[in-house]
Amino acid sequence: MAALLFLFYQPASAQLSPQQQKDLTAFTRLYGYIRYFHPSDEAAELDWDNFAIYGAKKVMEARDDRQLITILQGLFHPFAPTVVIYPAAEKDSFSIAAITPPDTDGYMPIAWQHLGVGLSSQTPGIYKSIRVHRPQPEKPVSQGFAPIAQTFPANQIKGKEFRLSGWMKVDSTSGGAGYFMMRIQKKGKVVYFYNMSDRPATSNTWKEYIITGTANKEADTVTIGAMLGGKGSLWIDHLQLAVKDGGEWKNISLDNGSFEGKEPKPWQYNPSLAGYRFATVTTDTYEGSKAMSIISVNDPSRRNKAAAKPLYDHYPKPGEYIQRPLTAGIDCIVPIALYGTKEQTFPQGDSAALRRLDKAIHTTVPAGSNGDNLSVRLGDVVILWNIFRHFFPYWEDASVTPDELLDRTLAKAAADKNRYDFLTTLQLMTGPMNDGHMNIYMQGDSIHRAYAPLIFAQAESQLVIDKVLDSTLNISRGDVVETVNGLPAAQYMAYLDRTSSGSPQLKLFRDIVSLTLGPRDSSLTLGLRREDGLHTVRIPRTMEWQPWYQGRTKHPSGWIRPGVFYIDLDRDPMDSIRAWMSQLEQARSIICDLRGYPNSNHELIGHFLSETEDTKWMYVPQITYPDYQQVTYSEGGWNMHPVNPRLYGKVFFLIDGSAISYAESYMGFIKDLHLATIIGQPTAGTNGNINPFFLPGGYHVNWTGMLVKDHQGDKHHLKGIVPDVPVGRTIKGIREGRDEMLDKALELAKK
Repeated sequence: MAALLFLFYQPASAQLSPQQQKDLTAFTRLYGYIRYFHPSDEAAELDWDNFAIYGAKKVMEARDDRQLITILQGLFHPFAPTVVIYPAAEKDSFSIAAITPPDTDGYMPIAWQHLGVGLSSQTPGIYKSIRVHRPQPEKPVSQGFAPIAQTFPANQIKGKEFRLSGWMKVDSTSGGAGYFMMRIQKKGKVVYFYNMSDRPATSNTWKEYIITGTANKEADTVTIGAMLGGKGSLWIDHLQLAVKDGGEWKNISLDNGSFEGKEPKPWQYNPSLAGYRFATVTTDTYEGSKAMSIISVNDPSRRNKAAAKPLYDHYPKPGEYIQRPLTAGIDCIVPIALYGTKEQTFPQGDSAALRRLDKAIHTTVPAGSNGDNLSVRLGDVVILWNIFRHFFPYWEDASVTPDELLDRTLAKAAADKNRYDFLTTLQLMTGPMNDGHMNIYMQGDSIHRAYAPLIFAQAESQLVIDKVLDSTLNISRGDVVETVNGLPAAQYMAYLDRTSSGSPQLKLFRDIVSLTLGPRDSSLTLGLRREDGLHTVRIPRTMEWQPWYQGRTKHPSGWIRPGVFYIDLDRDPMDSIRAWMSQLEQARSIICDLRGYPNSNHELIGHFLSETEDTKWMYVPQITYPDYQQVTYSEGGWNMHPVNPRLYGKVFFLIDGSAISYAESYMGFIKDLHLATIIGQPTAGTNGNINPFFLPGGYHVNWTGMLVKDHQGDKHHLKGIVPDVPVGRTIKGIREGRDEMLDKALELAKK
């Protein structure tokens, strides 16, 4: 067995031969047609992720087309016996009799319906996939992470430097990771938050992790905790909180920080959280007799007794099939509807062959492997490409065709040397799809990243220093960046663009952030042009996310000029805005800054409305046929109502490319219902609910699962919300420390 595992599943990179490229292409396409559109019971129960890994390796054994067809039949016929795979020149036909029982009495039509596509339960109720008239496997409704936390008054730490330490151990073989977190609040507003997202714990030995910072002087609440992200097991023990007093660290009281009490109190968690189990354990502790454990669990074998009701009123009927090319010279015919009783779809698969296939998969695909492995990489491409091919709603806006994307991604994945190379390959795959929600990160990434203490901007088509967050640096606002790490700035930005997906304005915003980010203690080398010539400056990356992000803070909310009230919607929650409502009623002008992401404050829109609206601008795809063909849509909107008091002052909104998704839903009302004058630059052009999922090897994928238009039914994707008054940054304005978009709003507010 050990020899078999080594031969099948060895870490490797490879240069695909033309035949292997053809083999993998055929397998990939057939995989998607059957997984998402062939409704047999056996196919619905298959472990499709591990099958992708196993099958990708298996088909590469084929030396010619005949052998490839034989291997494909051996892989798919045990659970899809009526699928026909044949040489295209032979023009095979499909026999309806093969899927029709002798007597159809008591049989029902069975077919797939997808509302978007149901990939995980992280977005329950939005995206679903069912087989009409069939019971569904009862899989845990998991949010993808499991937190435990306790909250207490901030009396002992406010205004002081603090250090939270704790010991953690993680079984990350299934792609999961562990995190400690700390959140500090002042009157319900978060003033400090850090959760180790830049350095997740993946070690299977006990290690200490430390979070440090300084608490706000007016802080009133502290929350500390830990979280298991994804699948795996997490153990935590011996948490301590200390503050610096007189130059020395002094521990402060932390209730049950080592979990030695009879119960985990005051730690809070959801004991019924589906997909996870919480328990104090005595078998594996860092110190003392107990530790806390969080373990992911899954029992997909349980089955709901009730048959699934149709999601919408149309679906294929028995006798319907698709006929598609798999690769040059090989075609397939796949039934997309079958007959079925309450017990079984017809015809039944080959149970003996299915058992042999299942054994082969689970004896030759070890659990917990990652992208260092060739088979995992190829299997992940098979899985990911099919999700995008059949369910991505914006192919017409992509810069690449699905076939081109598959060809080059398979070749690149095969040539990758490790999981980090493959992460880049996946990012390169998503880049030309032009979806700003698309991003991929790797669970268990052990690289600790940090920021250079700079904030960049684009002004007059040049890269410019906007803010300097370290006064010891010989850098000034308005310095023009000529080179980055030895490359011309434009060339370096184009390099960053390759792995970023979305509109040009969103890519620019993200590239400007990415410039500062890198492995902790690495350096960013800039060539800066000033009046006295070109200067080369080396800046270490040492700043954590929280202080770097706080360095981006805009003007404080409140009266900014007589009669003019300013609100930072990225920062201020609705509770704060309600508290200001009497002042807003008196304001001659209101400036709302939405350069960022709203803080759950879209209720403000209702204060500008004169009547109820019911426009439809979100469209969830209804998919029953492959290749995103014959798609219909379920339409929806927010159905906003007027809210008292109505605000009658002149209203201005500030926007730029950082305003994405929820911010654009917000701005759609402002723009299309003519509720305000909009100033700035176009928003990101990315809206709609994401549909996240994990790939084998611990790669987490986000993407947009629905179509979104403006309120008139016209294009929004990539275009974004276009301002009424375009305003860009200038080098002079940056040097003077001015916010030119806000200045324009103040100018217009005077008129």
